[in-house]
Amino acid sequence: MAYAYQIGKYEVTNAQYTAFLNAADPTGANANGIYNASMGSDVRGGITYTSGAASGSKYTIRTSMGDKPVNYVSWYDSARFTNWLNNGQGARSGSTNAAGWSAAG
Repeated sequence: MAYAYQIGKYEVTNAQYTAFLNAADPTGANANGIYNASMGSDVRGGITYTSGAASGSKYTIRTSMGDKPVNYVSWYDSARFTNWLNNGQGARSGSTNAAGWSAAG
């Protein structure tokens, strides 16, 4: 069976990943571990998490980091992002079904 294959021309930015975080994890529960705390605490990170923010806006872009490539994303995170980008449904469906995956397998 043939599958369509596409690849991005540019790296995923902090702004793009922030949009994904707020859509896929609007409450900030981070049940799938798609947000890494180093994104907000490390100098190379570009995304902060604010627990008191409204649902759907828990994640924000750090100043001057929106167009820079996102860091601290695992293979599993990228599979979830790709599904969301492809069909807007996060890990629940898509070309790669990442539901229930963990770094341990």
